Amino acid sequence: MTPDASIRVGTDKVDSLVNLVGELVITQSMLGQIGENFDINMLPQLIDGLEQLERNTRELQESIMRIRMLPISFVFNRFPRLVHDMTSKLGKQVELVLSGEQTELDKTVMEKIGDPLVHLVRNSLDHGLETPEKRRAANKSETGTLKLNAYHQGGNIVIEISDDGAGLNEDKILNKAIEKGLVNPNETLPQKKYTNSFSYQDFLQQTKLATYLVVGLEWMWLEKILIA
Repeated sequence: MTPDASIRVGTDKVDSLVNLVGELVITQSMLGQIGENFDINMLPQLIDGLEQLERNTRELQESIMRIRMLPISFVFNRFPRLVHDMTSKLGKQVELVLSGEQTELDKTVMEKIGDPLVHLVRNSLDHGLETPEKRRAANKSETGTLKLNAYHQGGNIVIEISDDGAGLNEDKILNKAIEKGLVNPNETLPQKKYTNSFSYQDFLQQTKLATYLVVGLEWMWLEKILIA
């Protein structure tokens, strides 16, 4: 059996599944008894039994779906070593802050977002966060902060990657966009427009602004994966 064909499941989820199957068996037995001696006066009991069967089936389905859910710590756990190795090579000081590690994702989704998240973290370390010298010159702490956070929002899972680096160089983005003919020289772009510039494929392919190139391509990749 290959690793992809197996999944680790907590005993609490197995116990929940066993209990639900037991309730389903009891409901089935009750409906069977009603069916053997049914008359019109037993219609309310039949309706109650069918409603209970519907609840049992729905809860069983939800319980089975939860078996595929894994904490995002399985993805986050790779980043401390990655941050340590990259910052050592780059001569940077970075504190990695992880939160929401117990937020659960479907196993298939987690497998697909792993590589895009790694690229985004690498981009932040390589281009977003400055060296201690540049941070001192900007009156910042010599140690930068990289945060990874996951949480539920409504019916969605939100994964945030943020750092306290220099951020986007809007002048370079605008100049490169003007050079490629993507915007008019006299046009003033709102903040959101700078980010949206990443979606222009010719801008991404030709610019030598590695920070924006990687961020743009990886977000496009991530968006494609999540929509698929």
